[in-house]
Amino acid sequence: MTRKLFIILLFFSLFKVGYAAQPLKVLAIGNSFSEDATEQDLSAMAALGGHDIIIGNLYYPACSIERHWNNLTNDRGDYSFRKIYTDGRADTISNCTLTRALREEAWDIITFQQGSAVSGIYSSYRYLPALIKRVRQIVGNHPKFLWHQTWAYAPTSSHPGFKKYSSDQIRMYAAILYCTKRVLADNPELKGLIPTGTAIQDARTSFLGNDLTRDGYHLDFTTGRYIASCTWYGVLFSQPFSIATYLPAGMTLEEGEVCRKAAQEAIKNPYKIVDINSTRPSNDDKEESPRENWNSSEIKVANTQFLEMTSQNLVKRKNIEVNVCLDNIKFVTLRRNVSVGSQENVETFV
Repeated sequence: MTRKLFIILLFFSLFKVGYAAQPLKVLAIGNSFSEDATEQDLSAMAALGGHDIIIGNLYYPACSIERHWNNLTNDRGDYSFRKIYTDGRADTISNCTLTRALREEAWDIITFQQGSAVSGIYSSYRYLPALIKRVRQIVGNHPKFLWHQTWAYAPTSSHPGFKKYSSDQIRMYAAILYCTKRVLADNPELKGLIPTGTAIQDARTSFLGNDLTRDGYHLDFTTGRYIASCTWYGVLFSQPFSIATYLPAGMTLEEGEVCRKAAQEAIKNPYKIVDINSTRPSNDDKEESPRENWNSSEIKVANTQFLEMTSQNLVKRKNIEVNVCLDNIKFVTLRRNVSVGSQENVETFV
């Protein structure tokens, strides 16, 4: 933890008067993407906003829903369990089990998310209902369950999972939206959404550029992580983070304004891209990051492939021309042979 962050948290813990409310206790059943969203900025932002928060993050690299389920049912100590207290102290429990973390606190909010590479492939979510049910049995009725929507990769990402989406950022984002809608519809125990993926995509319409990662998929340490934390803050506390003077090192006021606006727009409109490029700085000398020239409300996809990963095979269709409206995603149903004389429908995204 940085000295600056420690001083901020210490100040608010010592001098808050008349604030008797219990801290909000939030646990992420996550991976490195929940690390990006919660472990750097969120605690200090909460303190500055007058909120006490305890953050727990169950970290295992690239952990998918299926692996979380297997870890829980087999009581595997796979996780690095990171816990940040209201005063900014941080502890790590190595080789932690999911059950131990669930029982560590009387959690108020527990978030679920998918591993990023398969976040846009709905067949990979088949263990989610069982995972939710088992977690509920362990923690009881009190915690509220939320879904953390993750983000699409950078256009130049070399992550092998990007090939599932033809190495196309917008296709990956559209697939994530499709899965997000289905996850919430199919799992009524999930009572809300943290739309980090849409917040990142909104910010990518601005002068910040269409990357915002440090390696093609993990968020960069300034704008990317700040956007994610602003989104979590807005959902957890039902109010936008508006303290313009708190910024990660190296971030300008103009960049901070765009990040906060991206988070606010995503919370209001979690299933469409909002073009926030109007917040471009007036300084003509400011070097601008490269940005793809695409319309954020409708993207024409021509001669493309539709992909749906199933447990057995990959369905492909070429040379189909469609319009993708991100505020009202259209879907197609493909038919494939399952066995001689029979067929089944395979729903996919466009």
